[in-house]
Amino acid sequence: MERPPSRILSWLPAVARRTLPTTPFNWCRLSALPIWLSPKTAAPATFTAGQKGVVYTVTAANVGSTPSSGVFTVTDTLDPNLAYVSGTGSGWTCSATGQVVTCNTSAVIGAEATAPPITITVNVTTTAPATVTNKISIAGGGDVNSSNNSFQLVSNVVAPDLTVSKILNSGAFTRG
Repeated sequence: MERPPSRILSWLPAVARRTLPTTPFNWCRLSALPIWLSPKTAAPATFTAGQKGVVYTVTAANVGSTPSSGVFTVTDTLDPNLAYVSGTGSGWTCSATGQVVTCNTSAVIGAEATAPPITITVNVTTTAPATVTNKISIAGGGDVNSSNNSFQLVSNVVAPDLTVSKILNSGAFTRG
């Protein structure tokens, strides 16, 4: 996981560069005219088994030289150990079927501009393993190269590690 190369950051408008997270996250470059970047972050970065209200934030940015056109769709496939709670974003229509969250917008995203972020809230199951994988993709909006329109974010999950012991309080057993 790394920040995008400086040549990509330089294409983003100043306001978008100021709002980028300072912690590492995955980037997905969605190339074509327009070109898209879609960072995804999770708060907190490490989850606890059984945790409620984990928030994923997804942002699509048009770093191309032309505005987007038509409808574009962000599809977020949740790990089986994550339960969907809600999906919202200004100008976005979000819904979920099982583990698949779909958010659509027909808003025009200008050249070198970002779409309003999407916030996806989930609960972590009590039986979640040590990591959960969340996959995301974007399509439409005038993008013609779908070969690089997805990535995944792997988050660590911590859980209680219980042990038990038993000791004999007296030194001898009595038969009978």
